[in-house]
Amino acid sequence: MAARHTPHTIHPQLLKAVATGDAELLEQVLGLQSSATEEQGETEEQGEESCLKGVTAEGSSALHIAASCGYLELVKMICAQDISLIKARNNMLDTPLICAARAGHVDVAEYLMECAIDEQEDLMARNLDGETAMHEAVRNGHFLILKGLMSRDNRLAAVVNENGVSPLYLAVASNRADMVKALIGNSSHGATPATVSYSGPDGQTALHAAVYISKGNFKFTSCIGAISYEICAFKS
Repeated sequence: MAARHTPHTIHPQLLKAVATGDAELLEQVLGLQSSATEEQGETEEQGEESCLKGVTAEGSSALHIAASCGYLELVKMICAQDISLIKARNNMLDTPLICAARAGHVDVAEYLMECAIDEQEDLMARNLDGETAMHEAVRNGHFLILKGLMSRDNRLAAVVNENGVSPLYLAVASNRADMVKALIGNSSHGATPATVSYSGPDGQTALHAAVYISKGNFKFTSCIGAISYEICAFKS
């Protein structure tokens, strides 16, 4: 499926503020300057709503950009003005949380998780590739974001993307034993083995990936094998 085409409607000064991390400029654009008169404040407030609704040609809102860049202060300011932007999707159907997870901005990702309007819906959001924030965190090696997501909704470990790839498969293929343990360390997260998907592309599983990358690393391969055995026993 191709990405959507979206007209560029974001205010130039707003774009500059969120792209450079200029909190003072963002305050001016949003009409948050304390020196403004009541009449000016009303005018700016009316402009503020439409201002934040603007997007780039890629469909990204001001919150997408601030989250991607890791500007926590700006993310908080934008959310304070329009919390609904947490649910905003760009042309690739990325949410601001997915953007933060991809870029590895732990503080921003944690804040967006805390502010989730509908935690289940917002955390489980999938982009055009069918990937969640957890897929992005694992693929890009952001362990702390993975842990944060697991602690809030461990069902994310059961979601596979459009190619049938699970977060666990990505963790194994990346030779990240710490991430593998976070995903299958059920006792520490209060999850059940049934919440974890071992799925990979073309009918493969995380065990296939473990064999490919282990190269004699018996400890890593046996770790996956032991958990697989436990899951089979659980399901039976």
